[in-house]
Amino acid sequence: MSLWQLVRRRDVLPLAARILVGALGLAFLPLAAVALVAPTARLQVHAELGLASLALGLFVVVLLRGGSGRARVAAGLVTLPIVLHGWAHAAEIATPLAPALEALPEHLLAIARLGVLSCAVLLPSLLLPDLGAAGLARGRAALLALVLASWYGILHFIGHGTAGHAARALGLLPPATTLYALVQIAAVFAFVFVATALALSRGAARVTGTGLVLVALAGLELGDAYQLLLCATGLLSTCAGLCGIDELV
Repeated sequence: MSLWQLVRRRDVLPLAARILVGALGLAFLPLAAVALVAPTARLQVHAELGLASLALGLFVVVLLRGGSGRARVAAGLVTLPIVLHGWAHAAEIATPLAPALEALPEHLLAIARLGVLSCAVLLPSLLLPDLGAAGLARGRAALLALVLASWYGILHFIGHGTAGHAARALGLLPPATTLYALVQIAAVFAFVFVATALALSRGAARVTGTGLVLVALAGLELGDAYQLLLCATGLLSTCAGLCGIDELV
């Protein structure tokens, strides 16, 4: 529905942007659907590249839409890790053909991990001033963020393996030092706070927040086709909200 909203709203996006989103969406959906029904490693990589292209296209769309600089930076931070993750897996396939690219996938994944942390920490200051959130929504969001961040921190410091699995699912490395663990805990708190506060609000804020929640649920590991579809839905919803669309029906 968010893809349809972006394509059909002439008052929100120029024609070139609507054609770009529609073409990339229609190219990605069949790949993901086939990968969901008959998964293979190569088809999964192609679907990831389709998602990366869609994410890059959505970032361009937000740039073309105009609006505040904060919205554009937020769109870049949300889409960049997905783009780099797809490129990294494509580079892994190309490595046997070009040995000089052997280290490229790991470099791209390292930048993607840094992008995830930067995105989580910076989103509250980028999105809340423009989209806003009611005081009650912020209070509930802060409580949920505190609970989840505390849970993640406790699991890490007692050495429970769930913390490492959660970090890998989000595209991060399991914390190896106390400082890195604290950074991840702060990132979890910040992202859960802003995504929940926006999702509990109204209008474009709710559309954006719902998209962020879906992207987080999909994670960055993207090992299955359903995760790709969930991530694509989240990206479309997030960028639709940043473009000013206030409902997805």
